Amino acid sequence: MDSLLDSLGPRYDDWPGPDPLPVDADMLPGIVHGYKPPFRIIPYGVRSSFGYKEGTALRRHAKVLPPHFALGRSRQHQGLAAAMLKLWERSSIAKIALKRGVQLTTSERMAEDIKVT
Repeated sequence: MDSLLDSLGPRYDDWPGPDPLPVDADMLPGIVHGYKPPFRIIPYGVRSSFGYKEGTALRRHAKVLPPHFALGRSRQHQGLAAAMLKLWERSSIAKIALKRGVQLTTSERMAEDIKVT
């Protein structure tokens, strides 16, 4: 896990939680040249969202994982999105935590900003 996180970007050293230290998402580049958002075609008859049981299983699995990224007030998330794509090649879950002390932000607002990217 440490070698994978080291390949994604610089670590956030002030993280108060347990090891491994998450990647500092604010230090990732804001704009990545040549970046294209992932485009997936869903086969016919497959739902585009998780069902209740699949979502519950993923949440239970993610609860015990340490976060992969620590995010502050950055508004440009192409570097974060590119790093998440690399992480999804090895893992089905990418966990993002907000840095402590960040004023006037919520996880819902950050999620909407990342979805736009």
